[in-house]
Amino acid sequence: MILEYGNNGKVNLAWKLFDEMLERNVISWTSMIQGYFKAREQEEAKLLFDRMTTKDLASWNVMVSGYMDVGNVHSAQSVFEATPDTRTWNLMFSGFCKVGKMEVAKEFFDKMPSKNIASWTIMIDGYVKAGDVSNGRCLFDQMPEKNLISWSTMIGGFARNVQPCMLWNCINNTKTKVLNQMKHLC
Repeated sequence: MILEYGNNGKVNLAWKLFDEMLERNVISWTSMIQGYFKAREQEEAKLLFDRMTTKDLASWNVMVSGYMDVGNVHSAQSVFEATPDTRTWNLMFSGFCKVGKMEVAKEFFDKMPSKNIASWTIMIDGYVKAGDVSNGRCLFDQMPEKNLISWSTMIGGFARNVQPCMLWNCINNTKTKVLNQMKHLC
């Protein structure tokens, strides 16, 4: 209920419920923090986060994404530096992509100790949404492993940026890769 109230802009009702709880767990604390960020009350979110006795990856990630969502990059970076996890790295440079700071996003991407498919796809998506299909394609070609989402992101990037020849080539490559993967299943 706390999360539901918070996500619907009823942070006062969320707080009332949270305040009346006899036992709070990391989920209730994190839900309340997320509610404060949704209400753009980052100071309250930070105060609550600091009061938490037990924090998990989700609570750290809510702080990073919450700060990025309200445009407080400096605070997001401070929290991020305390939690070097792949998902947290992804949140960090995804936030920079969303606000169009592709150079900073790329710096974070390049420094990542280990990247997963989501990491690569987030950067590709950031580039194509910024209109830089060339860098998006370059990263796509460097990806060690691709999945349906990464292919869809690249195809969508070509379509969004009106590059019909590249779009057609990418669709044909996707079709070939999918058919080859299906052959191995038979």
